[in-house]
Amino acid sequence: MMSLEDKIRTLNPQQREELKSRLAGALNQMPEATRASMLDRLRGLQTSTAPSMARPATAPPSATATPQAPADLQWWQKGLQAVAAPFEAVEKGFATAVTAPFTKPVAGTENLPFWERERAEYEAWQSPWGVKGAIQSVPWFATAIASGGIGVVGGLGARLGISGLTKAAAIGTKVLKPALQVERIINYPISKPLELAAKKVLPGVVSKAARIVTDLQPMNDAISAATQPSKLRSLVNMSIGGKQPFKGMAEAIAGKAATADNPAAVGLVGRAILRFEGANKAIATTSTLNRLGNSKKLFNLTDEGLMKIGEKEVHLNTIRTYPEKYAKNLTSKQNDWIRQAQILEQEKLALLERNGIEINKLNFEDGGVYAGRRVVGKFTPEGELIEGGYIGAGQPAKPGVKMAQEKTRVFNDIKEATDAGFRYLPEEEALYYNTAGAYNRVADKQFANWFLERVPYRTTAVGGDIAVANTTMKGTQTALKQMNSIALKLKNNESVSGQMLRGIKKYYPEEYEQIKLFTKGKYTQSDVDGVLRFVWNEQKTNAADWANIKNEFTKARKSLVRPGFTGTMAPDIPAFAGKVFTSPEAKDYINIIRKELNPQFNSALNAVNQVNAVGRYFALAGDVSVGSIQLLFLAGAHPKIYGKAMTGFVRSFFDPLYHDNFIAKHLATIQNHPGLIISKGGATEMTEAMAREGLLNKGPLKIIGTPLVPFQRGFETALDTAGVYMAEAYQHLGTSPARMAQVDAFINEFRGLLSTKRLSLSSTQRQLERATILAPQYNRAVGALLTDMTQGNLRGQLARQAMIKGTGAIMAMTVAVSLAMGESEDEIADHLNPMSSNFMTWDVAGQRVGPGSKVRSLMYLFGKITKNPEDAAYHASRFVRGNFSPFLGTSIDLITGKDYMGDPTRDGLLNLTETVVGENLLPIWVQSVTTEGGELKERVLRGLTEFGGGRAYPAGSYVELRELQDKKAQEQYGVSWEALGQRADGMVAQMQIARDPELQQLTMKASEESAKFAHGEQLVWNSYTDRADQVGNVVLKEIQQASVQFEATGDGSKLRERVNQAYWLKSQMMNELLQQDEFKLVKDAFGKPLTPAQRQEMQPQKLLYRDYNELMYSPDMFDQYGEYRFDEADRRRQQFIQHYGSEALASVEAVIGEKRADEPIAVKALRQAREVLKPYWAIEDAVYAKYATGLKQIAVQIDNIERTDRIAAKRLLLKYPDIMRARKLIAVAKKRMKLQHPDMATALRIFYS
Repeated sequence: MMSLEDKIRTLNPQQREELKSRLAGALNQMPEATRASMLDRLRGLQTSTAPSMARPATAPPSATATPQAPADLQWWQKGLQAVAAPFEAVEKGFATAVTAPFTKPVAGTENLPFWERERAEYEAWQSPWGVKGAIQSVPWFATAIASGGIGVVGGLGARLGISGLTKAAAIGTKVLKPALQVERIINYPISKPLELAAKKVLPGVVSKAARIVTDLQPMNDAISAATQPSKLRSLVNMSIGGKQPFKGMAEAIAGKAATADNPAAVGLVGRAILRFEGANKAIATTSTLNRLGNSKKLFNLTDEGLMKIGEKEVHLNTIRTYPEKYAKNLTSKQNDWIRQAQILEQEKLALLERNGIEINKLNFEDGGVYAGRRVVGKFTPEGELIEGGYIGAGQPAKPGVKMAQEKTRVFNDIKEATDAGFRYLPEEEALYYNTAGAYNRVADKQFANWFLERVPYRTTAVGGDIAVANTTMKGTQTALKQMNSIALKLKNNESVSGQMLRGIKKYYPEEYEQIKLFTKGKYTQSDVDGVLRFVWNEQKTNAADWANIKNEFTKARKSLVRPGFTGTMAPDIPAFAGKVFTSPEAKDYINIIRKELNPQFNSALNAVNQVNAVGRYFALAGDVSVGSIQLLFLAGAHPKIYGKAMTGFVRSFFDPLYHDNFIAKHLATIQNHPGLIISKGGATEMTEAMAREGLLNKGPLKIIGTPLVPFQRGFETALDTAGVYMAEAYQHLGTSPARMAQVDAFINEFRGLLSTKRLSLSSTQRQLERATILAPQYNRAVGALLTDMTQGNLRGQLARQAMIKGTGAIMAMTVAVSLAMGESEDEIADHLNPMSSNFMTWDVAGQRVGPGSKVRSLMYLFGKITKNPEDAAYHASRFVRGNFSPFLGTSIDLITGKDYMGDPTRDGLLNLTETVVGENLLPIWVQSVTTEGGELKERVLRGLTEFGGGRAYPAGSYVELRELQDKKAQEQYGVSWEALGQRADGMVAQMQIARDPELQQLTMKASEESAKFAHGEQLVWNSYTDRADQVGNVVLKEIQQASVQFEATGDGSKLRERVNQAYWLKSQMMNELLQQDEFKLVKDAFGKPLTPAQRQEMQPQKLLYRDYNELMYSPDMFDQYGEYRFDEADRRRQQFIQHYGSEALASVEAVIGEKRADEPIAVKALRQAREVLKPYWAIEDAVYAKYATGLKQIAVQIDNIERTDRIAAKRLLLKYPDIMRARKLIAVAKKRMKLQHPDMATALRIFYS
């Protein structure tokens, strides 16, 4: 085997520089003691390779010399200098330390620190030519001797059975671990650099300085981090009367991690965490391959994965299996891809080997290598691979490493596979699932080992001599079968692979050597017949003994497999097969594990969730909103990282390989953060619709999904960029697994990411949440972030710091926007007040515009509830309904006929289409442009705002109404609408302006919009107003009909009677309305006098009109016959004048006149007649005023009796002669007045005849 020195000597300069780049990081990790010990052993190292790596000696610089300005360098020289600097630091630092004892002092360095002084002495040392180069080369060779010596010692101990040497080698390995890491780097394959991709130079094959497929975190670390003791955990697991009342709720919210209290439940929590970590790492590791390009495009593959090579079509997996055979037919990029795929395969197998998982390696005698393969795969509704298969006989015959959960099926063609629910898997995707499967195997093994360490059990394995005999018997039988098979192949002149000889040597060593010669062609037919006879004789001779061994072994086995009354077995769980659990709780534990390992999936919910995933993608990710929704607060907390994240969005949008390149570049960071969620490839709920199993990636909807792929890439890249750089920024805080888990959880939540699988939520609950909630994991992440702010741990500290910074930045942005719009301080403060409808929103071109994010929505919700606690249920229900999943939300909208905003959903084909199609298959910004109306510029403004993740919606008719009111008031009175209302004649002026047709239309529209959002008490008032309007319409209709009748007949008396009756009826109906229980709120409000503050806020003229109405139109102003009591009205009018003044009465009458402006002409004539006749009716009061008090009341009573009983009335008149005299005087006075005033006579003739 070529020595390490020889290997390095064969490298060209470019490869040597690449080698140095890998060594630098590992060398820095070597402890000083290890390095010193190693150097003592290496000083005798031959320097035959040194000249090629040495640098020419230069004149030593004086420590006190004046610094010289560096010479101008070309750009390529500067680049080389930057690359070489780290290696010079390592080489010269090493040489300085080695030569320190014997280098001579340099003048002028006495006051320098020790290291700088020694460095100056080394630089000034005049060594023989080549010595410095040899010393500086030592670090690059030292590890070969270190690890080589250890390997030799360990191997010698193993061969000679000397345990002391073996132990010494193990100790040496541990001590020199950093050095061994360096050697692994040296021995790792080096390939050509990859050409420029996305303007970033990356090596064609990812460096192994950090292992690509790294181990999972230890089970204990995962469990301890997830189940850390806390007051909250103690509370939810508290037992009251033998029951745990909070456990179910806590488990539904925080998963089993919050409540696990036995080995099975706790172990499953750890298993879920490890499997999540494995899936995450599989995504990251596969990115090192994906960054080299899509296999189908790179190799120009058919849909079945076949590549045209010459006249043949070869499967890509075959090319991977025999890379040397096909290398000359491939381009450099294709060869790089094959090489990187093979590295991942080797790393995956190494992962399994490191974790003690036995695998079957293929034995390729013709130069082949293992290339794990699935041609087609079948998936669970949640996207997990459950079964793999091959198509046709042309596929690789041997499956290679086979995961425990995999099944292998063979199909004749792709149609047969598709019909069975399978789909084709490209090579890179198959490699991802193989890697994820390997991680799952490791996680399951860790879980099983952890569980078995904590739950007592015994094995069912048979021990003793009978077990040895049974093993020997089976081995012998297998060896004989192999010998028989080989003999038959030789007899038929067929080739025999070396793998068929395995198993023979141990039991038949002499025959093995003989048959081995036969397989090389050195045999005769008699030799073959001899082998067959030998096999037959051996089987016959041992048959009886074998039967006895089998019988005895079966008896022993039966006695052991009986679990007994207290034992529990789980043969259906491979890891627990052959074990009997002996604890009383074991049965419960096994049932818990069985339930978790056999999740139930509902196909109906799965179909619903695929539809929901589309709506979720459009709502959360189908645009560039990630910067102003998920990462909004990052802009304030970490503006530099925010800038990198958004740069990543743009670069990934245009470059399909950028995301994979980024992940490959930061692979070590991702590996160091086991809980960091990687969102690539539809791995999160926000982009799952775009994953391979998503609805937007198959069938007719793929037409919609294809143009949205760049948005998916940009969205996921922005989230991952933010996550990686935050992980690097907080790396120093992860000083323990528990603290690292808290750092990762915070980073995930701050990006709006959370894994319910990692929380160990049941599959049924996950399906239900996805079926009912728009974004359950995003909501959980935001809720967890806000909850963390109340915690005292590291996670809470990070959450508080980040949210304070983020909120501060957003507040500053809010102030800046308001100042730019010329707003006052009060208006700016209003935008910062969550209790205001202007909270973080502005009116721009008739649209309400502001930032998005769930946190902002929650702050606004809490503000509204704080402002009006009585409306908490209403606001909360609207918020919840707005967060329903697309399927559930659409269903409720169609059932109720309105959406949560109050808009109709099925009033016509347009509404129905918008509800069913628009809300589920169109991005939010498209919905805003196409369905919310407005002019083109308004639609564009809304679309751009929503596209960028902001909130934008029409300001509403109310805002338009106020703007138009202000405009009209300014035009006619020179003041605003509000200022006009405060004038003495403000109400009349506003009523006159309100007659404008455009204003009337807007007023009606604003009222309709306001009714949509009515709730609580407002609903009662709206209902009362509607009913009162109905009463008013009835009265108006009666008056209009009476007016039409009068115009036709000229009967004024009938008009007067009908008008009086109509107003009396209105009074009665309104009174009855207020007596109804549902309007008790309104009656109580009317019964309460206005407070001074309320009177102060009300417009002056409106307040006078209200007081006048209460005084003049109370129910007691009509007599029992419906006649308006004009005498009482005169008295009350005088009372009003005395209290408010005659100007106030004139102002009120102006309002009344304005309100009656639209009355029919006949009714206006009746009112005018009443005004004309006031002196006529006053005669009666003037006459009776001359008689005794109360005489008029008696006269009125007699008048009423006279209408029904004239005789009785005459008898009463005889008792009151003054009434007779008064009547005569009244008649004379009225007659005289009619003669003097013809208009009175006309009014009486028309309306009172």
